[in-house]
Amino acid sequence: MKNRTLISATVAMLVLLIAAPAFSRPGGPGGRGDGRRFDKVVETLGLDPQQAARLKTMHETHRDAVKSIREQVKARRGGMKALWLAPNPDRSKITAAQREIQALHGQIGEERIDFLFGVRSVLRPDQFQKFIELAPGRHGKGPRHGFRNGRGAEPCVGEECDEE
Repeated sequence: MKNRTLISATVAMLVLLIAAPAFSRPGGPGGRGDGRRFDKVVETLGLDPQQAARLKTMHETHRDAVKSIREQVKARRGGMKALWLAPNPDRSKITAAQREIQALHGQIGEERIDFLFGVRSVLRPDQFQKFIELAPGRHGKGPRHGFRNGRGAEPCVGEECDEE
């Protein structure tokens, strides 16, 4: 009986060890952080080193600003959930919480607009057009268009775009 349990445990561990890399993503659970996507965008757009450096700095600044706002949204959603779970939910408090969340989403939109105007100031018109075409899901291409599979967005480049 002990041998059977030991063999089962060993087989289960081997299966987990073999399967784990298939479920992992670069940069941790969010699938971000290894820079390969950025390198692909730099190559696709034909950026010079100065453009690439400016774009990378702008992206990091934008990402940090949006991350802060998203954390606020998450906190507000938690608060709204608590309001809904109260024995007697107060409609006005829930409505106010929803308005706060909507305002935060508006701030994210404003950040995105500022970022895109910044990108536009760095790129040539032909590069900016390609950049917009690479944006997944926002313009009808890429992995976020239609079903979301929970993965980080990747630019639609080359033959990948033709599959749709």
